[in-house]
Amino acid sequence: MVPYSRGCVRCLEIYVWVCRIWGILTTIGLWGVGMEIMTAKHIIGIHLLITAGIMSFLETVFILNLFFMLLMGEDKKCCDRCWLSLQWFDNWKKAALYLILSIPCFIQPTEAWMAIIPGVMLVVCAIFYCIKTIKDKQDDHYRESGHEHQTYDRFQAIREEEDVFNEEFDRGESEDTNPLTAPTDETVADQNEILEL
Repeated sequence: MVPYSRGCVRCLEIYVWVCRIWGILTTIGLWGVGMEIMTAKHIIGIHLLITAGIMSFLETVFILNLFFMLLMGEDKKCCDRCWLSLQWFDNWKKAALYLILSIPCFIQPTEAWMAIIPGVMLVVCAIFYCIKTIKDKQDDHYRESGHEHQTYDRFQAIREEEDVFNEEFDRGESEDTNPLTAPTDETVADQNEILEL
């Protein structure tokens, strides 16, 4: 497998956020259209509101995960199984659910024509998550192959010498043997003379 270039990695990170933002926009569309159709007393409005509730939870799991990690830290054994099962429901599983939930939006387009809009948004969201599944599989394969931590640094020996010097300096064992520092036997008067020239 060809390692990702820096630009490609950046594009993939942006793609993940595009999926999340599109999911949130779809959720907002479902809430809005569901409420509008409910005011018209059409039965598909109930389906749209239930779908909006499900999507609201599923699309904000990544935010809840950040809070979960901050609050629980390393001691997260109590809720770990439940939370891992929620995180398991991602990518292609979300895509399959969103495709199934979009079907009723297309059943009676003449009676509730606004339901087509969130239906299309759900289908597009499902396609985004299918593509994200492929991206995540490639990332997993890339990590498993060990390419993630390889370095091709030509200056590794210089960095190792700097690390040794820094460790000695931190411990106070090193005299001022850094070749980059200027000699300190000049006085302030000598320095002023140099500046005047």
